[in-house]
Amino acid sequence: SFGIVLLEAMSSGCAIITTNNSGCSEVVNDAALLIRPMSSDDIRYALINLVNDDKLRNELAFKARRRVEENFNWKIIAKQYVSVYEDVIQKRVNEK
Repeated sequence: SFGIVLLEAMSSGCAIITTNNSGCSEVVNDAALLIRPMSSDDIRYALINLVNDDKLRNELAFKARRRVEENFNWKIIAKQYVSVYEDVIQKRVNEK
C-alpha cells in the first residue's frame, strides 16, 4: 500500500502514526512514529507521546511536510516518469 492518505496528512503538516510492516513506513521514512500492526498498546503509547511531547510532535510535522515537498511533488514525479520513458526508449534503440 502506498498510502495517499499519509501524503495528504504529511502535506498538511500532521504528525503521523503508522505501521512498521507495510509500504506506509517507506512513504513516511523518519517522519512518523512507527508501530506494530494491531497493537493497541503501541498506538496508545504513540498517542500519549505525541500529546505530551510538543517538540516531538512539531519535529515530526516539520519532517513530514518537508518529505512530501522534496519527494512527492508533481515536478519530481513527472521527471521520474520521463526518466523511465527515456530509459525504455534508449534500450529499444540500442536493441536495433
